[in-house]
Amino acid sequence: MKEKQRGKGDFRMKAYQAIRKYGLIEPGDRVLAAVSGGPDSLALLYVLHDLCGRLDFSLAAVYFNHGLREKAEEESRWVGKKAGSLGLPFFSGRAGKEIHERKSRSLQEQARWMRYRFFQLTARGEQFNKVALGHTATDQAETILLHIARGTGRAGLAGIPPKRVLEDPEGGVTIVRPLIECTREEVLRYLEEVGTDWLEDESNLKTDYLRNRIRHMILPIIRREINPQIEQAVTRVSGILRGEERLLDELSEKAFSNCLEPASSGLVFSVDRMAALIPPVRRRVLRKAVSEVGMAIRPPGFRTIEELESLLDDGRPNRRLSLPGGICAERTYGRLRLFSPEKEAEWDGRKEAADGRGFHDGYDAGRNEVTLAVSVPGEVLLPGDRSASGSKRVCFEVIPRVDLASFPDGRAEAALDNDLLARPLEVRTPRPGDRFHPLGAPGMKKLKKYFIEQRVPIGERARTYLLVSGGEIAWVVG
Repeated sequence: MKEKQRGKGDFRMKAYQAIRKYGLIEPGDRVLAAVSGGPDSLALLYVLHDLCGRLDFSLAAVYFNHGLREKAEEESRWVGKKAGSLGLPFFSGRAGKEIHERKSRSLQEQARWMRYRFFQLTARGEQFNKVALGHTATDQAETILLHIARGTGRAGLAGIPPKRVLEDPEGGVTIVRPLIECTREEVLRYLEEVGTDWLEDESNLKTDYLRNRIRHMILPIIRREINPQIEQAVTRVSGILRGEERLLDELSEKAFSNCLEPASSGLVFSVDRMAALIPPVRRRVLRKAVSEVGMAIRPPGFRTIEELESLLDDGRPNRRLSLPGGICAERTYGRLRLFSPEKEAEWDGRKEAADGRGFHDGYDAGRNEVTLAVSVPGEVLLPGDRSASGSKRVCFEVIPRVDLASFPDGRAEAALDNDLLARPLEVRTPRPGDRFHPLGAPGMKKLKKYFIEQRVPIGERARTYLLVSGGEIAWVVG
């Protein structure tokens, strides 16, 4: 009996040390433990219940039913009873038909996305700031071996982070993993010593999935033939790599901002500035861009980044790639643009109607057209625009007459004769057939031809803004 008590205390101490080591839970936190009923999540619930008094945090349990298994409703009630036996609040939710409306995601990705989203919404709605998950050191070893098998970089070898923030416009929720340094063997021993049963998901026993083959076939061989403490070894390696990742991430954040160019939607980067980056930093910039633009919830894989690097190296203009996660990448005139057609269908110039002679202007009359009234003096905020410095705005002011020869090139600023400008003044998006008289040109020119000469990418033309005076184009903004 004494030996058993010592073992239970060891597990509790290991979880406690991980919490302190990684700063997972602070006094006053409100923690939502995600519980499926399996051994890992149940051990998480029990050990956090043991520690909540010592660490001074509040605890509740949450269960999400993906609607994919008949037993899930029964399991939800079972988990609810377990939480109730510990005197803990319990929340549950169920996926609707949208679980099958996954579009660019696999069923597993869609289920994971919906589960995390439910945890996030429940935490925010019920005033919890942390969501605890039951990932263990064994999960860590399985994940890293899985990444190696599929091909990965340093980030993949760093494995599952002990904590990360789920970003949200209304406030982030932090995911924490208190069992990340405990093995599954230790989990099972702890549950036996606590004296509780648990649920087994039959799908975890099947070797149809690569992760299960690693769990039931590869890891046992490594433990038996190479290293009985493989989980501890992997934990040490992943910890070292995570530290190095943080340094590279800081460099990558600065490079991301430096390479980013103004764009009305999606993300646009300078090819020349991207090419000048060292490969590890460039890959991280691309990974961040794909994650920010795309619809998948997992970081982009090695192959996706490799395809983007090939696109950067391709000297041919107007190249386009379709990538996982509902993302497209275009290289046009020294710029790399990443965007989601599903998110930006209304702006996709390649899908716009042709003009009367059967070729694309890159925009379509009446479709998502923007027209903004202008007051002088005053300013206009351009909707949907994104750049490294934030939203773009056009400011109008009356100034003394200037020497045009000393004035800027007209892209960022323009000097116009206020007395000659007909009212009303408007800022609007292009329309098919638009013509104007460029400064210094002998006569009128079609806007489409001007875009071609200026090497404006097709996808950007519909998002260019024009200053219009009495129905005539006076300035192509930017």
